[in-house]
Amino acid sequence: MEELCNEVLPSSLGPSVHYPPSHGSYNLPEVDIVILLDTRRIQEGWGRMKKKRIHLGDLQQLTMLAVARLGKHAFGSAVQDELMRVSGRDVSVPTVYVTLVRLEDQGLVRSTNLRSDPKTGGRGKRIFEITPSGWEALEMSRVALERMWEGVEPA
Repeated sequence: MEELCNEVLPSSLGPSVHYPPSHGSYNLPEVDIVILLDTRRIQEGWGRMKKKRIHLGDLQQLTMLAVARLGKHAFGSAVQDELMRVSGRDVSVPTVYVTLVRLEDQGLVRSTNLRSDPKTGGRGKRIFEITPSGWEALEMSRVALERMWEGVEPA
């Protein structure tokens, strides 16, 4: 058995595991257990887990679209104004920030803190932008909505 283990499992990966352990009172025969890991499959599995489909709610979609529309001016209150102006959605600034932080936690947007301007005496601004994963999630949401609308006629 050990010869087979050495052929299949190189010694650089460490010794084989024996069960039952030599200390203890077992009435079972000692056998070699060899665990071979296919790292490609493990990595592929992690890749699938990382690329899991993210379902965006309507506020998340609207917030991300407001960020896209505003470009380099996408900070909290500007996103709130854009949401109200374009979609008619009346949302508070704290709600916008909570949504943006959750999107950032999911890797769909990223933020940059800008320094405050001493001339205006204001605080620094946190500017948001959409990540490539965010664009992918937005596109998937758009396609899903378009598919759902296919064949639907208003009453």
